[in-house]
Amino acid sequence: MNVSKDYSFYHIIYRVSLIGILPLIVSSCAMLPEAEQEAQVDMPKSYSSNGLEFKYPGNWTVQDLGNHFATVESPGNAIVSIFGNMEPSQSLSSFAEEYQEDMKGGMPGFISVKEKANEDGTPATTGEHASLSGDFTISVMGNPLLHKRRFHRLQKEDEVLFVVTQVAMEDLSTVKPGFDLILDSLNINSS
Repeated sequence: MNVSKDYSFYHIIYRVSLIGILPLIVSSCAMLPEAEQEAQVDMPKSYSSNGLEFKYPGNWTVQDLGNHFATVESPGNAIVSIFGNMEPSQSLSSFAEEYQEDMKGGMPGFISVKEKANEDGTPATTGEHASLSGDFTISVMGNPLLHKRRFHRLQKEDEVLFVVTQVAMEDLSTVKPGFDLILDSLNINSS
């Protein structure tokens, strides 16, 4: 897979897996884990770097990983991973398979991940946007937590973006408006 000159796909996946898992580890070890907060979509912030642009909830944070790669995190455990400069010929299914394998390989030994198969293996398509969805369970020190992960492939002119959203199933309705805000506003300018 051709990603960029500065980052290998595996390096990005490893960094994203650590970013996404750290809040889960901390919250599972804490006495009173922080509850997920409503996504503040009525007070959005704007992100723009190297042609990658999107709006995100006012109470979420962005980490710029460079060259059209970014993560957006909620105050709880929701995460959006944006991968730009992707190979236009790569399918959503192959991206999802690679991502899931790399995520499993990047987990510390005391965390286990069990993937459920995608809904039917066929991407849902709307115009230039295709998506696949699946559930997975993360067990930290024996405590299982069901998660929803959704893979998106967006075609923006000549650019292909892959976006991964994931959150604990119990928090999905709380953060879905934030996921939608990011996906609906996402744009990339190659000029």
